[in-house]
Amino acid sequence: MNPKLIKKLHIAYWIIIAILFIPCAEILAFWGFFDGLDKGKGPAIACIYVLVFIVCIIMIGRCGRGERDTRLFWRGALVAVLLAGLGWAMHDDPAPELRYTRDLFRVPAEVEPSRAVLLTYAVGGSNSIPSASKSLLEVIAWDKAGDADTSPDLIPFEGEIEQLWADMLPARQFIERLDTFPGICELANDTPIDTSTPIPKFSNWRRITQGYCTYALLKAQQNKADEGLRELTKLHSVSRKWLPYSTVLVCRMMNIEIINREIRMTHRILRTGKVSPDTLATLQKTFTPLAAGDISVRRSAIAESIAIRGELEKINWPHGGCRLIASSRQKKSWWSEYLEELTMAFWPFKKNASIAYLQEFYVPIIERNSSGQQLQKPTSNWSRSHRNAVGEAFISRVAMPDYPKAWATCQKVKVRSDLLTLEISRRMGQPTEMKDFLNNGTYLYDEATQCYFSAGKDNVPGNADDVRIDTR
Repeated sequence: MNPKLIKKLHIAYWIIIAILFIPCAEILAFWGFFDGLDKGKGPAIACIYVLVFIVCIIMIGRCGRGERDTRLFWRGALVAVLLAGLGWAMHDDPAPELRYTRDLFRVPAEVEPSRAVLLTYAVGGSNSIPSASKSLLEVIAWDKAGDADTSPDLIPFEGEIEQLWADMLPARQFIERLDTFPGICELANDTPIDTSTPIPKFSNWRRITQGYCTYALLKAQQNKADEGLRELTKLHSVSRKWLPYSTVLVCRMMNIEIINREIRMTHRILRTGKVSPDTLATLQKTFTPLAAGDISVRRSAIAESIAIRGELEKINWPHGGCRLIASSRQKKSWWSEYLEELTMAFWPFKKNASIAYLQEFYVPIIERNSSGQQLQKPTSNWSRSHRNAVGEAFISRVAMPDYPKAWATCQKVKVRSDLLTLEISRRMGQPTEMKDFLNNGTYLYDEATQCYFSAGKDNVPGNADDVRIDTR
């Protein structure tokens, strides 16, 4: 055989070996060893991966020694081992059964048209809400804790508030139009769930809420509490119609915060202004206690799992998952980033294994919230360590929403809605006993502050666990 041809074949062989060996060494040795130690699989699994790596090194050494037939045997065996390793690493699981689908949070046909109106003030849109001056914002400071005795004096800002209310006419008409729908949604049944989907802008809704609350409190201080509360109930009616169909977590928590401010302001006005029996009856009808389904984050968790699954399903190239991982990386040390970049260059993407793990990850969030159990932050159990599913790597690196914190916030707002109901009932001369949502007791009445409160989950009053309307 031509010596030049033999030399070229020899060079080509070692180029192929290098191409095959690098990903095998990366996948089988690096990730296998460190994940075996770090993810609870133990040193035995880690040693197996190291042993495979050492065997490959020995085989490479034997490829250049001995007789021609011996060298050919070891070279063929090395290629076979490397191909087997790559095949094992790239082989995907069977397609999993989809546990959560879009049908779990479909909205009624009569609710879908509300989305077009709701997006009047969407992220990236040209419409905006006029804002109060900096001095007025510092005075109202709705987010600061306080009771009725610390309500800010808005009379000096009377002219500015009246002008702000007039300038908010388009926004008020927007609220009135939304209130004509039986329900409100930010996602229609055919709306794709991804980061490009338009959603309402929080800053606009914050200004709308501030405008309504400020105007309502001013009217109460002008001895026109009924007029102010009448406007505030319009905003609350929209919030309550939106909450059952709110799907995107950021929109749901935005709505929860709006309801929280509405409740606190209504309670403050009840304690500072004279309210007629007719207005009390309207408040009782509008400010009903939030139901368990209203505060559940299950709908948002299902939607988010479907959205991430959609991103995984878009990836077809075997190494396409690397792009997904890179986009989700949090800040790390320089050497960790270097090793990760080097490894991900040869990290095969297994779509089915990734989707299966994704569903396993979201089960505790979705099912515990359905049963009313206390949410815990889910942790990676590396159930597919031997598969190196990109889905788990994505979950472990991306900044996931803090569902336990969101659930805790929703619980507090639910309690405050109960407390406001009790306050309205007391003023109407009706029974005022209600089961405490956070414990097996009942809500308590503080004679000193003349307010109802919850003793919290420990059912021990007088500590930081208590929940009141006028405290964060």
